[in-house]
Amino acid sequence: MAAQGSDPIRALLEGVAAQFGEAVATLIGKASSVTKRLATVDAGWLVRVQVAGRLRGTLSIGLSSENARAIARLVMGLDEDPPDPAVRDTLEELTSQACGAVAQQPAGESCQFTIEQVGAVEQMPGDEPLVFEATFGDALKAHLALWNAVAVVEQPAAAAAARPGAAKPAAPADNNLDVILDIDLPMVVRFGETRLPLQVLVEFGPGSVIDLGRSPDEPVDVLVSGKLVARGEVVVVGGNYGVRITEVASRVDRIRQMGA
Repeated sequence: MAAQGSDPIRALLEGVAAQFGEAVATLIGKASSVTKRLATVDAGWLVRVQVAGRLRGTLSIGLSSENARAIARLVMGLDEDPPDPAVRDTLEELTSQACGAVAQQPAGESCQFTIEQVGAVEQMPGDEPLVFEATFGDALKAHLALWNAVAVVEQPAAAAAARPGAAKPAAPADNNLDVILDIDLPMVVRFGETRLPLQVLVEFGPGSVIDLGRSPDEPVDVLVSGKLVARGEVVVVGGNYGVRITEVASRVDRIRQMGA
């Protein structure tokens, strides 16, 4: 991959492509390599990312439908192609990891990334993309296309900070994370589940007992927005039921839950 050097926008694209490949490789447990390539990418899936800070604009990541489903299938450990919602969630998670990693590198320094849209498209953007070939062991070869409408923003404060002896500028007050921290998400504690014939449901009445097929000593599931995020044990807090978290699901388990 090229060094950041004189073209910070290209360095950003190359960094995102490399980290996208690393995110996939980490989740599937296989080594990856990402190289630039002259190729075309068929219409399929597109992820749009808003870039703010030192660089500003929109970054788009495109994969053919075949490649997008193959990556989602590998990440979730499935034998068949996952449904569209699972592909969408997988691409969003991988892009989030890639952008988060790039933000810690010189190519994405002082940049904030916000995923705006993930979805299937019938036509890719018209401009010619920068295309990379990502190889994951002997499991998959995928073409990753990146389009950019990103510009370098001159920041006097950043230029002043580069001068020897200059004071370090204060951190910006508008942190993107702060915007979403107050959002309420539905949390559900699942003690167990079972399937019952309709006849049994019809005969329900006071005193009926449902066997959930789960030992009282087993941990309960904690779900946020329908996704398993943790497990824990039931406790009593101030006279009310509560859950003490004993384990948190890994990123791999969380992504695989999307295809369940």
